[in-house]
Amino acid sequence: MLEGARLQRANLSHAQLRAAHLEDVQMQGAFLDGARMRSALLNGAQLQGAQLRGARLYLSDLSDVQLQGAVLLGAQLQGTHLDDAALQGAVYDAGTRWPRSFDPSAAGAVLQEG
Repeated sequence: MLEGARLQRANLSHAQLRAAHLEDVQMQGAFLDGARMRSALLNGAQLQGAQLRGARLYLSDLSDVQLQGAVLLGAQLQGTHLDDAALQGAVYDAGTRWPRSFDPSAAGAVLQEG
């Protein structure tokens, strides 16, 4: 368990973090490209400016997570809980998959076209 850990700017690209307990972890600016985080508990995590290109977060709890300025290009977020998540300035693309009925632009995320 890594609850409350300080992992700012850590390189966790392609890490296997399935069902990991990452509540309240500080991962500002961390590299999580391609990480597999299915069913992870990330509620309250600090992920401002984190790189999450192609990360797989299916069925994870992202309640109250701070994702301002994060890169979510191609991230897989189906079935995640994004209650009260802060997404202002987070970047996503047409390959990013969101939970049903979730509107990323209404949450402040920015679509990168092309």
